[in-house]
Amino acid sequence: MDVDEWLPEEAIQDQTRIHRQIRRNGRIYEVTASATADERLALNFSSCNDDGELISHLSGEIPPEDLAVAADVLQSILHGLASIYGTPGDGRAYTVAQKRLRHPNAYARWTEEEEERLRERFRAGATISQLSKDFGRVEGGIRSRLVRLGELPPATVTKPGSS
Repeated sequence: MDVDEWLPEEAIQDQTRIHRQIRRNGRIYEVTASATADERLALNFSSCNDDGELISHLSGEIPPEDLAVAADVLQSILHGLASIYGTPGDGRAYTVAQKRLRHPNAYARWTEEEEERLRERFRAGATISQLSKDFGRVEGGIRSRLVRLGELPPATVTKPGSS
């Protein structure tokens, strides 16, 4: 099956029950939602492998008026976590977690204090390699930040393979 191809719908969708399944990356993901007696929604999310072994499960209840905010918050958090831990088949050769084994601050937000310290150290003659070690960041991140701060010209930052 292609990525994002929905499996045949097996349940009836009305105002009280939704049941969906999708197959992706060798797993089957299932979402159900149904109304509860107190007018909340019971939500269940699970995934299993092709052998039916349960891989993940989340469940809970939510009032309908909180659905939009919960969707925004969960989407943001889950996208952030996926970018940190990576996902199978996302095309990256590494995850942020792997990068952080060698560079603890890789891809973390810069504070104003860090930017000022970076600027001062660079102006005092510190090399990109030294700054990378001192700030716990990859060299490309140091160069990019120095460009953003106006300390290096944009041509200093190159894409992999474009040297």
